Amino acid sequence: MFETYGVELTYVEQMNDTEPNRVWTYVEGDHESFPIISGMHFVNRIGYLITGEPFHTPIVVDIELY
Repeated sequence: MFETYGVELTYVEQMNDTEPNRVWTYVEGDHESFPIISGMHFVNRIGYLITGEPFHTPIVVDIELY
């Protein structure tokens, strides 16, 4: 997972400029949910992920924490 500041954010921003369909955002959602959302987002972001394969449609992956 990449940080939301500094050199890691700079790297994610560069990746988003060249291959935006490989950047995902891990966020704090509503009601104690922590989804991973395709694309680069800023609100409630925890960190970023970059995949080897691009996504082709918007995707939300709900992560359940116990």
